[in-house]
Amino acid sequence: MTNQEMTITKEYLEIKNMIKENMHDVLCFKKIKGIELYKNIFMLSSSIELAEMLFNDLIKYLTNVCQNFYKKITNKKSKMNNKYIDHFLKYSNLLSVISDLFVPIDEVLMCNSIGKVKSETFYKLAVDIFDVEILKMVNIGNICMNLLKEDLNIIFNDMEYTDYKRDEGKYPKFIDDIAGINVDKIQKVFWTGNESNLKNKNIKRDESKIDKGNFILLQILQSLKIVSKYNCYYEKDAIISIIKNIKNKLNSEKNIFILSKNASIIFNKLEKNIERIFLECSYEKIYNLIDQEIIHSRKEKIIILFVHELVELFYNYKIHNVLDIHIKGILNFRSFPSFNAIFEESLLKFILHFRHKEITEIFKFFNDVMEIIKYYDVKELELVVINAFKHSINNKEYIEEKLVTFIHNNLLKLRNKEADFDKCMQPFDVFFPMLKYKQLFYDYYLIYLEKRLLSGEVFYENDMIQKIKEHEINYVFLRNAQSMISEISKSFDSLYIDNNFFYQQESQIQIQPLVLSRNYWSIKDYDRIKLPEYFNRIIKFICKDNSEYYIANSHCIVEINDKLYQMTLLHYLVLIEYSLEIEDKLLNEIRLSLNNLENSNYLLELKNEDKKYYQENDHFLVAKARLLKYLKRNQKASFNEIMEILKINSTNLEDIITECINQMYIRKENDTYFYLP
Repeated sequence: MTNQEMTITKEYLEIKNMIKENMHDVLCFKKIKGIELYKNIFMLSSSIELAEMLFNDLIKYLTNVCQNFYKKITNKKSKMNNKYIDHFLKYSNLLSVISDLFVPIDEVLMCNSIGKVKSETFYKLAVDIFDVEILKMVNIGNICMNLLKEDLNIIFNDMEYTDYKRDEGKYPKFIDDIAGINVDKIQKVFWTGNESNLKNKNIKRDESKIDKGNFILLQILQSLKIVSKYNCYYEKDAIISIIKNIKNKLNSEKNIFILSKNASIIFNKLEKNIERIFLECSYEKIYNLIDQEIIHSRKEKIIILFVHELVELFYNYKIHNVLDIHIKGILNFRSFPSFNAIFEESLLKFILHFRHKEITEIFKFFNDVMEIIKYYDVKELELVVINAFKHSINNKEYIEEKLVTFIHNNLLKLRNKEADFDKCMQPFDVFFPMLKYKQLFYDYYLIYLEKRLLSGEVFYENDMIQKIKEHEINYVFLRNAQSMISEISKSFDSLYIDNNFFYQQESQIQIQPLVLSRNYWSIKDYDRIKLPEYFNRIIKFICKDNSEYYIANSHCIVEINDKLYQMTLLHYLVLIEYSLEIEDKLLNEIRLSLNNLENSNYLLELKNEDKKYYQENDHFLVAKARLLKYLKRNQKASFNEIMEILKINSTNLEDIITECINQMYIRKENDTYFYLP
């Protein structure tokens, strides 16, 4: 051996020992002088021979250290303790140093490879040693799996609300009905998307939740995260264990009420603890496996559970105005994509269930849902809820007419100053924009507007038209409605009669709306109704028992050539129950009086201004009254029956029936006509 070789060997041994000392210091959690260590490694790396020698020596050193550690672990009969954790953390730190500082060795060996690139780096071999040797110990000791088992016992057995008091053991039948509702036609807009984009779902860990000082399992996993073989082993067994626990818990509980509470608690606890049960590399995988194995495969049962949860929440909220805490548990584990789709479907089913309710009840439910969304700050649900209500509203039978009658009844309340206009119309503001067929709404609105106007009411009509304009401008509807309101208003402003038996200041008609009164108005109530004089004449005329009085005074009813009065007369003719014996005489007298008026034409159908009836051949008003009186007494009749009894030709009768149907006085079913009260 030459002096130079001896010098190199001596220098090499000194540097190698220094490196080993540094590595030992790392194992003992002592500080090292990283820069000096790097210089020493770099110095040896200047020679490929020395680099290979150091590479092989350090591999032997690491192998011996790991084997010694393995012996200590396997010889220890006591349960896992913090010393075990220290060993894991030591090797994690050591490999971190190797990764950062031993790059020069790898570079020298790879660059000086003749004809090939060296596939094994020092760091990779070090990890493999750690992987093989430590994995033996882990498999024997089951350290992490034992810790996992303890954690799962806490998650699955420390259940709240197991004392939930409800002894039926059943749930209301309508929950099954809700669960069976089809929601396919509603566009899915849930924030997580559906199963088709599961792979693109980016699930992020919230590291702020992890307290490394308190979670032993997490400390071990963090130190083992570079060990691929161990990760596969732990991940597989951990996932199997978790899925088995969930299935057992969901299958063992027979009480649906407790199960619905516990299901949300289980998933919620698992969602919170999954941070420390799996490493980052497994984090998304466990979500997707639980998502598919537990949630998606048990879709129907989970829908039942969460529909029940929603029923509990909203009915409790409605009755007690208390937000059920369990909804928080449900909303917390929305990070499971399939669950989100199922929860969305459950919510939509529950909303669609309300389509059979009255508008005011649907509106209150809508407000409750939106308030809960706001309370829990889940704004991503807003579009889902609005779409569901839109679908629900447009699948409600006769929704356009129901919304119009809702407005109608509220305007009548406002007449008596029983409510605030804007507050009364809040449901309209919510549901009108959702209507699919607004033209139907406009048609019905004109019919009911006419009824209100003919009963002598113009209060708030312009305000309501303005409110409709705020949502949508339909020029044809607005022109017709405003024309009707204007025409009736002019009638009020120009009331006069030749013998001056009533005055302008009496022109404001004060009478309970006849459109409602047809069902409930009693002849005995007329004395309590304040009317202008000519209406008093109508009341006296209709209420007299003497048939001769009817005939003698019938002309006073038709003296005024104004469609408002004549249409009001029609309302009264249908409203008041007079004897059948005088009906023909009375109506015939009125018809003759109408035909004898000097002004030969007048408008009876306000919503269709193109159509006019001429007095000289017009029996329209009286025929209409006779038709309605007949159907009111008999409830129903065929076209031929009506034509035979009323002695009206078929063409005129068709016109009369068409108008009565349009004005909602009668309805047609097959070939039979029915009176609408």
